[in-house]
Amino acid sequence: MSVPSKGDQEAADARKVDQALELLMAGNHKKAERLLLEVTENTPDDYQVVEEDAEGFDIKFWDQASFMHYIAWMQAGHIPETSINWLPSAYPRAHYYLAFLYVKLKQYDSAWDHITIAEKLEPTKPAIQFEGAQILVHQKKLDEALARYRKVSDLGPFVSQRDLAVARRGEGFVLIEMQELDAAESAFKKSLEFEPNNEIAMGELQYIQHLRSGGEAARMESVASQSEIDMTKCIVCETHVEEGVVIQVKGIPLAICQTCHDKMLQETAAKEKKWWQFWK
Repeated sequence: MSVPSKGDQEAADARKVDQALELLMAGNHKKAERLLLEVTENTPDDYQVVEEDAEGFDIKFWDQASFMHYIAWMQAGHIPETSINWLPSAYPRAHYYLAFLYVKLKQYDSAWDHITIAEKLEPTKPAIQFEGAQILVHQKKLDEALARYRKVSDLGPFVSQRDLAVARRGEGFVLIEMQELDAAESAFKKSLEFEPNNEIAMGELQYIQHLRSGGEAARMESVASQSEIDMTKCIVCETHVEEGVVIQVKGIPLAICQTCHDKMLQETAAKEKKWWQFWK
């Protein structure tokens, strides 16, 4: 019996992570946890997100949005154009989603263990910093949570404007809790430079004015996390998902119906196929 290669093993484990996300969407936490733990047992000691071969680079992306951002960054001249192979990502995602699940279950120590491993495996992933900040907020470690959000500070091949907007909003939420309203206001205004007209940021700026005028403080609202996303509706057509898939946008699991998913793949292949191979 042949032993699977590292690439084949991770591809198989990545499919298990996708299955676990579907279970999370359905509220089946126990089965999702079991699948994710099975995957994490295979985490290699020498894990690499980016590897170079004779044809170009193999890069493990979590989702289409991250892949598209990397290609756009390359096309803009920040990176020499070359062949990019999108490989499946299993192990950072598995630890990340276990952390997310344990936060949902209020098991913050376990969540921290897994987010720490995820960060070691993929230190460039903003979503991992954000989930780590979420854990720290729940543990009332606000200074440390603030530092996590501030780590995501510059655009790059793995950091988009969307990531910077989320980071500045997270920073603003923590600063409000720390009663540093001027700094919080600056953070939310900065987030609007990356995502103009974002309703969350504009609402928090109004809340800051409410506090300044002597209004009563509300319970702290953390940055929108996966548990607050409605995964029963398609994010494209907003119909109820009877049959479809879970996709990830910047690390956040979202539901998309099969019709919209197939259309998205067809359009992407038609327009962008000349730039890369989807799977190696």
